[in-house]
Amino acid sequence: MLKDADNNLNLFNIPTSVLALLVGSIVVFLIGLMFAGALGSPESYLRF
Repeated sequence: MLKDADNNLNLFNIPTSVLALLVGSIVVFLIGLMFAGALGSPESYLRF
């Protein structure tokens, strides 16, 4: 039972960590787009 629980936790942790990385990268990208639009310069967009 303990081994099954550990396997379930590992299978559950891998997708959640990947989803967290995807959401984090999307948020950083959106913030970069907002800063680029506010500054209005292509250099600030390429920085992100």
